[in-house]
Amino acid sequence: AESLKSEVAALKEKLPAEEQAERDRLAALQDILAALPNLPADDVPDGLDEEGNVEIARWGTPRSFDFQPLEHADFGPALGLDFETAAKMSGARFAFLKGQMARLERALGQFMLDMQTGEPGYVECATPLMVRDEAAFELVLGHLHDDGMTILLTTHDLNGVAAHVPDLVAMNGTVLRRGAPADVMTPTVLEQTFGAPMDVLEHLGMPVVLDRKRHPRRPVVEAP
Repeated sequence: AESLKSEVAALKEKLPAEEQAERDRLAALQDILAALPNLPADDVPDGLDEEGNVEIARWGTPRSFDFQPLEHADFGPALGLDFETAAKMSGARFAFLKGQMARLERALGQFMLDMQTGEPGYVECATPLMVRDEAAFELVLGHLHDDGMTILLTTHDLNGVAAHVPDLVAMNGTVLRRGAPADVMTPTVLEQTFGAPMDVLEHLGMPVVLDRKRHPRRPVVEAP
């Protein structure tokens, strides 16, 4: 009996450190998963820049002009597109809007909000500009869910949302499976959805998806 008491006492002293280690590892895992980009489909060609893009479809007919049209970079600065200031602030391919151009962008955004909160019935929300990291994944969705709202999120980033949503729907032209993340994120369903073999591991009760081509499983050698 005394030995058992000593063992329990030792476990009680060890438990806080183990719980903290678990929290640290879970936080590290979340940081890794949040930084993983979506995996492109196998038929997406590799390329160094936009020159490697492949046109697969075209809708409509390009307009023809009886004059030589200008690029937006040629006439934009006179209307309020400041590319030099934007490059200093954010890098290439951004625009700093001034004057009437800034007003036009604000008007377009206001027009979209007025349209979507009218007949479609969407609810306009003004959220805090600064939030904690976990809020983007869990707190905001949880509060909206508690208020009786249903949040629909379309994503290929399964690992990023699996720990924070109660229901997933796997689709590939039709609904393949719906249910809890552990029920939907199976190798069979994922291969039917994305057309690529996937492995699913479990970490701290949460499914984690790995692309089998990029992360092949190591062979297991059984001891004789």
